[in-house]
Amino acid sequence: MLCTKDYGISITELDWSCPAEIEPYTKMYELMERKADEHAWLHGQYVYEGMLTALDQGFSGKKAKMKYPEKPYSIKAREDKGQIEYDEKMNKVKGIFMQLGVMKANFELTHPKEGDAS
Repeated sequence: MLCTKDYGISITELDWSCPAEIEPYTKMYELMERKADEHAWLHGQYVYEGMLTALDQGFSGKKAKMKYPEKPYSIKAREDKGQIEYDEKMNKVKGIFMQLGVMKANFELTHPKEGDAS
């Protein structure tokens, strides 16, 4: 019955349903539990970072090395992923230009101009 809470299925529908009809509701419940667990864990991470930063700055003063994250972890992860994807694409583009340069050099070597006497 827990898997039907707030997901739009009544007790009567639950009683007269086959397991295949209930499976989506069970999966939704499991996903919501997982999301709540991840949220609690992430909240703990922010508290942990805050405590470490406070202790470091309290004991080390101006020599403190720890800083509280400037952006949420999810935004930083997306930006890092975007930067990595951009770098990978740029490396591919550079590789293509290098291949084109090699192809041009090979073409010029195999097809000399009429005026060249090499």
